Amino acid sequence: QYALVWHYLYKGQVEKAISLFNDKFDQEKRYTIVNELARLLARTSFSQEIRFKLQNILSADEFGLLFNLILFHNREYERFLSKVSSLPNTPEIVDNLGIAYLETGKPNQARSRFQHALEKARRTGDDVNIARFQFRLAKVFAAKRNYKSAANLLQENSTFVPLIWDMRLLYHCKALLGLVNYNLGHHAESIKASQKSIKIAEQLNDHFALIEIYYNLGRAASLLEKYQLAFNAYKSSETYATEFDEISRLFQIQASKTSLLFNLSLYSLADIFSQDAIQLALMTENQNFIRMAQGRSAAIQFGQNNFRGAVEKTKDVIKVENVLSTVEKAYWYNLIGRSYLSLAQFDSAECYLEKAHDYIQQSPQSSYYEGYYFTSLIELEIERGNYTAGVSASAW
Repeated sequence: QYALVWHYLYKGQVEKAISLFNDKFDQEKRYTIVNELARLLARTSFSQEIRFKLQNILSADEFGLLFNLILFHNREYERFLSKVSSLPNTPEIVDNLGIAYLETGKPNQARSRFQHALEKARRTGDDVNIARFQFRLAKVFAAKRNYKSAANLLQENSTFVPLIWDMRLLYHCKALLGLVNYNLGHHAESIKASQKSIKIAEQLNDHFALIEIYYNLGRAASLLEKYQLAFNAYKSSETYATEFDEISRLFQIQASKTSLLFNLSLYSLADIFSQDAIQLALMTENQNFIRMAQGRSAAIQFGQNNFRGAVEKTKDVIKVENVLSTVEKAYWYNLIGRSYLSLAQFDSAECYLEKAHDYIQQSPQSSYYEGYYFTSLIELEIERGNYTAGVSASAW
């Protein structure tokens, strides 16, 4: 009967599942069902009829827990965590708590919860929760950018997940493996893992999850210069992000499409997507997004030989110099210097190129731009007819 309740819950048939709810189920099973009910009810309207039926079959504590878990499944994590003292210590609830900590920027608390639950699952030989909490710990490691440890846990988990026939967990593992491989530079493996997770997410009809997976697939494909695959993946991600009105993700997608077209020197098309990205960035009111969009637009102007436009747009970016990293400052000052050089405004070019060089010397990560700086310096001295200085810069 418990399995039949789960059958109806997986199909989203809440009323049929409720009708089979049995007071002989042990407490842990009851909490598990309450958690799944909360996940389903968070997505739909909560009718008075269902509310009445639930009040009749759930205890007062379980009914209160249901509403707290609906907060979690609606991603109201801070409100959910404020109820932490009243939550039972079952695998599903510990899982939710860990996720809430992770999503609110508290990875150490999340790791502690998941590690404790994993140790308990290993002691009892609970394969389902071993698989679940190894995946969660891998997610914590990924959040802390320890991708090697995350990959090792996911590899270990590949022996457990197929045994428990949990399609949702299998999808999550493949999706995370795609992201981890991307960050480890294993882009071909990232594409394979992402494509597998897409197939599972489509079977589960999980449109929200497909936003992230298609986006990650696009990034990996772009780095392997599989541009058609990348662009199609970004388009699919955009379709699902639009469905959920995910403005921040829509900005990132448009910015990625802009970069892809820019790298192919398709500046006119890149400029169209760049303008869309700027509008989306303004809607988010995220200053980093706005600066990123304006910066890409400036680089496009430079690529189109619109050097005055490049200067104007780049100056908009460096107005907020205090929030730019040293690497960013080196890049943008160099771009302005090169633009002035192309406009034959040599004194202005020299001024900005020297500023760029100052930032290059301040940060080892900026050394990539040193070649650009000296190339620009050679061009500047040649334009001035100062060939001796040009030879000196060339030696550098």
